[in-house]
Amino acid sequence: MINKHCVQFFKKRYLYLILPCIPLIAYLHVEAQYLDTEIDIMRPIRNMADSILVTSMKVFTPSDAAAYLRDSKNVISPSLKIKVAKRRMKSLFPTLIYANSKPAVGLVAMCSKPNLSKEISVNPASAFVITPDGVCLTNYHVVYAYAHSKTLNDQGIFLIRLGNGRTYVMEKVLALSPQDDLALIKIDVKGERLPYVKLRNMDAEVGEKAYVLGNSFGQLYSLTQGIVSGKYNETMVLPGRTGRAARNLMSITADFSVGASGSPILDNNGYVIGIVSSTNIVEQQSNGRPMTQMVIKNAIPVSSIKHLIQSIVSSN
Repeated sequence: MINKHCVQFFKKRYLYLILPCIPLIAYLHVEAQYLDTEIDIMRPIRNMADSILVTSMKVFTPSDAAAYLRDSKNVISPSLKIKVAKRRMKSLFPTLIYANSKPAVGLVAMCSKPNLSKEISVNPASAFVITPDGVCLTNYHVVYAYAHSKTLNDQGIFLIRLGNGRTYVMEKVLALSPQDDLALIKIDVKGERLPYVKLRNMDAEVGEKAYVLGNSFGQLYSLTQGIVSGKYNETMVLPGRTGRAARNLMSITADFSVGASGSPILDNNGYVIGIVSSTNIVEQQSNGRPMTQMVIKNAIPVSSIKHLIQSIVSSN
């Protein structure tokens, strides 16, 4: 006959073994779904944009964005708190990195309706939430495109659909850095507390793992994996050819494409180590035709993000 105390011992022991697996099982259950991009994501965004534009609701228009770009007045409250995290030696499984971070990653939808007879058009990009009250980070060139798009004709609206399925309207631009291709924006959350990702306290080293979670063309909320392959400084032409500036960059091997601008680059703890910026194609002539040798994937390191935030907070 089995001793009653032995049964209780084994129950407790196996419970300790099973409990750590429950969050992983729950995450996998939540994320194991196949979405129809058009029906489940794009159509609700178009419907929301259409209802807002038809009612002439006050929104942050392309002309508002253009005026902000001209004035270049970065205004961030000194009370803004951005949480940073130290790198941990223990890595997370990519499935957990994805499940933890996806709710805070947004599909930027720059929407317009040229006339009543046409469907809402959407120009996509990416962004991610860095504070629970709705401060988001994206690229300067994304905001620049919204401000200067000829198709929007000042009848546009800037929406962000987060990975948790909720969609929000951009309320205002907080700060810009043309040289680092960074833009801090605020979405209207109406008091709601949002999921967010933490910035890492230091830049990544060459050879570290790097994950891109964003909205590459036709692959919304996709996760790609690679490494940090290089760190360098370059002089670039500012958008609108308004000048030149030097900036720090890191290159990564994780894939991304059009639509991924503004995507977070995560380390193996799920902390932000950078933001997607651009690509450079290296070509060589072969029999009179260009042949692609490699694609350099450029990213802005987290130190540049923190520098923008700290400089603006201290100046205000």
